[in-house]
Formats: sequence, C-alpha cells, structure tokens
Amino acid sequence: EALLATGLYRVALKKLTTPKTRAFAFAVEYATFNLSGALADVCIDAFRRRGDALLFGEVYTPTRQFLVLTFVVVCASWLLVALHLRDESVVEADDGSPVASAPPPTSYSLTAWRAWQTREAARQAATLRVVASHAGGRPSAKWSDVAATLRTREIWRVVAMSLAVFGVAKQWTEVDQLLPPFLERQFGEGGGIFLVHSVGMWGCFLLPPIVAAFTSDSEAFRIIVPGVWIMATSPIAMIVSPTAPGAVVWEAWLTAGEVLWSPRQQAWAVSLAPPGREGLFLALASLKDLFLAWPSTVLVGWLNREFNPNCPGCRDELGRFCAVAAGDACVSAAGGTCAAA
Repeated sequence: EALLATGLYRVALKKLTTPKTRAFAFAVEYATFNLSGALADVCIDAFRRRGDALLFGEVYTPTRQFLVLTFVVVCASWLLVALHLRDESVVEADDGSPVASAPPPTSYSLTAWRAWQTREAARQAATLRVVASHAGGRPSAKWSDVAATLRTREIWRVVAMSLAVFGVAKQWTEVDQLLPPFLERQFGEGGGIFLVHSVGMWGCFLLPPIVAAFTSDSEAFRIIVPGVWIMATSPIAMIVSPTAPGAVVWEAWLTAGEVLWSPRQQAWAVSLAPPGREGLFLALASLKDLFLAWPSTVLVGWLNREFNPNCPGCRDELGRFCAVAAGDACVSAAGGTCAAA
C-alpha cells in the first residue's frame, strides 16, 4: 500500500484536480482512509466483548477472530479490484487536455459514437507520444530523472517540512503503540480500549472535508501552522490526567490540530511535484521514512518497557490481561482466572 497504491493514487488525485479543488480532494481522501481505521477499532472492541470462539478444535480469542475477518476483507477487496478496476489514462485536469478513456456510449446515436472515437483517438495519440518519448531511452535516463528531481528546490522544501513536524507527527505512533497497552495494563481489557483509540479516527473521518470546505481558498501555511501548534500542545491532556478520560481529551485535542494541517500538507506537497515526475518526487520525498521509522519504533518499545511494562503473571492462559482483582489472583474480563501477580 505505502509503496504502490497510496503513491499512485495521490499522483492521480493531483492530476484530476485543479489547485482550487486539490485541498478539498485530499481532505476527502484523508477522511476515507481514516474511516477504515475507525471501523476497525469499533469491530475489534465488539469482538472483545463477544469473548472466545471455538473453531476446528482451536480457541480463537477476539483478536484472532478479528485478524481472520481482516484477511477475508482484504481478499474481498482484492477480488473487487481485480474484477472491476479499469485502467484509465489520466492527464492533468487543469492543463486544457481532454480526460480520456471514457466508456463507449450506450446509445445508438452516430454523433455520440463519432465524438467518443475522436476522444479515444486523441487519447491514444497522446499515449503513443508519451511511450515513444521513453521507449528509446537508456536505463541511465531514469537515474538522470532522480538526479534532476533531487536538484530541485521543491523536494527539499517537502523534506524539510516533514522533518520540521516529525516530533508532532510522532504522536500518531504513540496513539497506536503506546496508548492501547497503557489502557489495557492500567485499567484492564474492559475499558473500551479501541473505542478510545477510535476517537481520533472518527474525527479524521468527519472533520477534514468540513475544514477544507471553509479553508480551501486560504494560503496553505496559514492553515498548516496553527494546526501543527494545536496538535503539538495536545499531550498536555495526558500530563494533567493520565487516565482513560484524559486519553479521550488527548485524542480529541490532537485530532483538532491534525485535521487542519495534515491533509493540507499532503495537498501542498503534491502541488510542488513537477508534472510528469510526481511519482518519483513523492517516492524520493518519503525516503526519509525508511531511516526514521526504525529508531522511532525502537523508542516506543523502550517507553513501553520502562513506563508501561507488560505483566505475564497478570494474564490468563490465552494471554488476556486481567481486569478485576480476586484475592491472590485476578479475573480476566473475558472469563478465566489469571496467575497470581
């Protein structure tokens, strides 16, 4: 997804929008991606309330049930794409060129058929010109494209922007990898862990299109900078109240800033990409993630170990974390007695 689908999708989104509509289009894309995460959070908490299931003589915990459901959904999505997705020839929406590869007309009108054939002929001619311009090139030409892109000021602006907000954006990792273990190990499995986590997802589904509708005409950094500051101050909520309600406030506060700056920053970055090299531009701009992801994840692991340690003795035989103390032992929210702490 990260290397192919998302990058290609964003290139197409840039080509199919004008500068005036691009911010709103990227806000809708942002909302759609977060909807999947919100639904996943609701589903996994619903599975956890159901308890275990017995399948083929094996005990399936709620987490395992959810993983099976996820696998089925991914396979269904693959079939849908394989059977119904059509290749389209995409050109810039604001360069005056006709958008091509429309389906043939369903009417018997000779005029409609001639108009469709004219559009298809223009599209094929343009495609052949593009193919011909690349067909005779040497492999080193691709490296020259890389070198030319790296020499542009725009790509370093995008990289600098990404590095400048790295500490703020790091909160997404904490929300995903620190918050669920914290809620489980401090308050037990029955506290709606993923419902708390879904607060941000639902906010990022509902709010970006609304924010974009009111701010699309504003200069990008007039929206980005306040959003970054709002998100940067959001951990104050957990400092003041390291509880489940505090986590909800943190998520809501963080989301209020995120919906302002993150979708707009994506639209801004894509707008800087040189025409014809958008995919290469985005790939080079994201290379930093390969070097920053590993130490970032290691840091989260260290934080969990030092301040949010696991307790194997506080889990039952299937790994569920206990919720209620019961004498020298404790009782799992899903049933069963855990080992003595």
